[in-house]
Amino acid sequence: MRRQLEEVRKWMEEEGIACFATFLSDDHDSEYVSEHFKYPTYLSGFTGSNATVVVGRKEAALFTDGRYFVQADQELLGSGISLMRMGEPETPSLMEYLLKLSQSPGKVVIDGEYLTQSMGRQVIDHLSILSGKEVVYDEHFIRRAWKDRPDIIYSGIWELPLSSAGRTRSEKLAAVRKAMAKANCRIHLLTSLDDIAWLTNLRANDISCNPYFYSYCLLTKEDCFLYLNKKSLSRELQETLEQENITVCEYTDFETDFSNYLNQHPGEKILADSNRVSYLLWQKMKNRVMDQTNPTLMLKALKNEVEIEASKAVHLEDGVCVTRLMHFVKTRYDQQELREQDAADYVDHLRSQITDYIELSFDTISAYGSNGAMMHYNHNKGDNRRLEGGSFLLVDSGVHYMRGTTDITRTFALGQVSEQMKHNYTLTLKAWLHLMHAKFLAGATGVSLDYAARGIMWQEGVDYKCGTGHGVGHVLGVHESPNAFRYRVSKDLMPVAIVPGMVTTDEPGVYLEGQYGIRIENELLCVPWKETEHGIFYQFENLTYAPIDLDAVEKTDLTDEELMWLNNYQKAVYEHLAPLMSEEECNYLREYTRAL
Repeated sequence: MRRQLEEVRKWMEEEGIACFATFLSDDHDSEYVSEHFKYPTYLSGFTGSNATVVVGRKEAALFTDGRYFVQADQELLGSGISLMRMGEPETPSLMEYLLKLSQSPGKVVIDGEYLTQSMGRQVIDHLSILSGKEVVYDEHFIRRAWKDRPDIIYSGIWELPLSSAGRTRSEKLAAVRKAMAKANCRIHLLTSLDDIAWLTNLRANDISCNPYFYSYCLLTKEDCFLYLNKKSLSRELQETLEQENITVCEYTDFETDFSNYLNQHPGEKILADSNRVSYLLWQKMKNRVMDQTNPTLMLKALKNEVEIEASKAVHLEDGVCVTRLMHFVKTRYDQQELREQDAADYVDHLRSQITDYIELSFDTISAYGSNGAMMHYNHNKGDNRRLEGGSFLLVDSGVHYMRGTTDITRTFALGQVSEQMKHNYTLTLKAWLHLMHAKFLAGATGVSLDYAARGIMWQEGVDYKCGTGHGVGHVLGVHESPNAFRYRVSKDLMPVAIVPGMVTTDEPGVYLEGQYGIRIENELLCVPWKETEHGIFYQFENLTYAPIDLDAVEKTDLTDEELMWLNNYQKAVYEHLAPLMSEEECNYLREYTRAL
């Protein structure tokens, strides 16, 4: 059992707590958080990005999704914490588990600061009724038990140039205020960091691999109050913001200032999104909230022409780096001792040489053999396996550039792989190709389109325990709502129509625990196709160009149409990348993109 778990149980006994739940999030509903907020990681040792930890007097559990089942099994060994595999038939819901543990003497503590209002309604409100117990959500019991908690480390804030953003702050503020007026609401509260970064055209690095700064934004018809760490802002940039009627305030003053603002404007409705604002903050607004999706959600999801063109250009340079990585690992793995980290370091270094490189958009996943079955494997925390012949190397990587954000996965066959491995690779390729070439009627959602890829797998009784694709931000989060390809529907993940301007990944895969993992991933831009008497139809345009490893393809498993799709894609890869590569490099690029 982990020392942290033993210590927290002593604290629970002293405080009279039956059970508590804490979430891997922060006050801003961030998917990835700074070390300051990683209490579930501190308690459990689990390093994935999705974790809810529930601790009772005698048992404890960690809830996570299918991306992390294999990883969590390994990282929780000996911790005294059981794995709850979310979405599996035998797994109790969070509510069911909390109800069970709440039968012990004492109160129930739920971390209301790191839980959104929408989730809080499902958990805190219902738990209080069903258990008949006091549920405490507004005191920092949990943080008090973390004695060596790291501080938030603030980074410098900088401005995204208009040549990448495409729209000024003033234009974006006007668009949001227009939505506020339509809702007949003159106050709007934004607490989500991605929305604030998009709205202000400001970026930073307060969270690793996420270009955000810890902040709040209170917007009215006339004013904009931006709460951030003022020391992170240059005097010149602060003056620019204030000239644009944006009042810069200290991040730590928000709670007090907001309470005062509410008192000074009694009766005024506040537009806020219950899917993004914390339960704790929501309770302070009581019945004054107009619960609506943040207007910024769709505004930032629909990329403008400047963003699209900038992103297209940088994806080509990024694709060259991935092609060079392919050549590096396939020609050198058997000549020198290469490990997973060598592959990651190689491609990371290549990208860092691109002129407008900012940072990685997530830690590069370089996973050989059975490590590839862990969808979010981290070689720095794994065994950093040596690359050998006879299996796959899966590399999932991406970068924030000033011109856009990339996310690409390629799986490389090292040496000879088995016929079954080739079959599963080709199965993944088929699924990837079918979604890429989907044509669909306006109004179709990511739930409808998920089947274009996953249906190919299901016909063979194969599945992958994750979505087929996620939205990608523009110099924002590599995972961006609301667009996604997934077949499961829940209250928190309601499907939205896929429309022109949205960028979504296409990344089916096969994952066999203890054997290998396969994933192929491109970013796709939704664009118009044609209009007929039946309606308006859309299709996808590739943003990502890098070769598919033909050494792993079983040609006889492909239909004539699929083979044509593959050959056309490979031809396009050569045409797009060859002008950026040397003559020597074009020789192997020509081989890698040959027609089958």
